[in-house]
Amino acid sequence: MSIMRIRTFLAACFVLALAVLPAACGGDDDVTVQRPATSTPLPPTATPTEDLTQTPTEFRVAMINLMSPISLDTTKTTASDTFEARLALVIDQLKEFKPDLVAFSEATKTASHGSVEDRLVKELKLESIYLTAKPWYIGLSKDQNAEIARQVGFQEGELVLVRSDRFPILGYEKMWLNPRTSEAEGPGVIHLKVKGPAGVGEIDVFVSHLTGADSKVRAQQAASFAQFIKAQKGAGRTLVLGDFGDPAGTPTQQAFLDIGLNDVLEESGLQTCCRESVVGEQPPLNARVDYLLTSQWMPSALGLFADQPGKLDDGQSLWASDHNGVTAIFPIGPPPGP
Repeated sequence: MSIMRIRTFLAACFVLALAVLPAACGGDDDVTVQRPATSTPLPPTATPTEDLTQTPTEFRVAMINLMSPISLDTTKTTASDTFEARLALVIDQLKEFKPDLVAFSEATKTASHGSVEDRLVKELKLESIYLTAKPWYIGLSKDQNAEIARQVGFQEGELVLVRSDRFPILGYEKMWLNPRTSEAEGPGVIHLKVKGPAGVGEIDVFVSHLTGADSKVRAQQAASFAQFIKAQKGAGRTLVLGDFGDPAGTPTQQAFLDIGLNDVLEESGLQTCCRESVVGEQPPLNARVDYLLTSQWMPSALGLFADQPGKLDDGQSLWASDHNGVTAIFPIGPPPGP
């Protein structure tokens, strides 16, 4: 969403919140460590993985900004008009890649398109953890914020899907970063611990979408995020994923390098941002604001997905998002001997 659309939406949400809900205290209490995980389980129709008994030899990771279907400019409906087809492109390519973990920014629940989380869980047969980033007001309870989302017909946040039959979720926590983007929007972090096979141990995974209106605010959010990672990660392998809004060489990137993380995409030449439109011919992307940072683990392969268009019924090119998605494969060695 553009900055102007975000500001307009958040202002409208703020007015609605004051109008429909009483003042409340303790909203922060809804953002606490939640262990054991109470995430959305695999659907009852999910088929157990045929190679469940085999020890994994790799950890397959993907991430993408889905590009929200919401536009408050009623003359610009392309993002919404194409959303179902765009999401189908993402799903098809993820099925082909067969990820063990996928991170999504701008995962929405809207009156027009329903719940992206529910659709992805059903299609990919993975377990989910979701964090609402907007509308979310500090000082209001989880239920009150949910009522605002119901009233406006819109919710957006961070989503993580995990192949928990092979990499069980040991627990997770959710946290908001400082500074907030506005009264109604707080950039959030999902931190989950995943159980790897013998020789790997626990894997710390952190997912966020920095949403500051300018690079100075995003750099402050990055510093907040980096300190949270430093305080919460274990002694083992760490993965950090998300759309951070700023390229390499900025204070936003430096905040993560300063705590010892490796930006494994920096030398890859992979570009992820950003298309002016998701319809029609588009020039090659020439920037990267999406990040995959690691500690004690380097990928054996990196790639893109959703980087090639499909076709609309009228023959025009259709892109899955204004971003490219990123894939990474991390090797898992044999378990140690006795």
